[in-house]
Amino acid sequence: MPTPISPCLWFDGNAKEAVDFYTSLFPDSRITQTTHYGENAPLPAGTVMTISFELGDRPFMAINGSDQFQFSPAISMMAHCETQEELDRLWEALLDGGEAQACGII
Repeated sequence: MPTPISPCLWFDGNAKEAVDFYTSLFPDSRITQTTHYGENAPLPAGTVMTISFELGDRPFMAINGSDQFQFSPAISMMAHCETQEELDRLWEALLDGGEAQACGII
């Protein structure tokens, strides 16, 4: 059996909001675990550190790191849609506050 691999998405303090948004868009999605920073950590104690979640049956993790890294179009995730209506719904939701690019949204 191959070793499972799951993406880890880096955020600058808004991982919880992002995960709540993503899990609201895709059916059968849920948060499975949340950890928080403790004392003497890079971010204030109690701040969300990691959130494990599933979009459909795919595992992901989000981490509140710092502003050291930013999102870029260097990696993409594809949503396989069965209908144009589903594609349009996701496109509009993900585009809200974003900027359309040649191959998607950043």
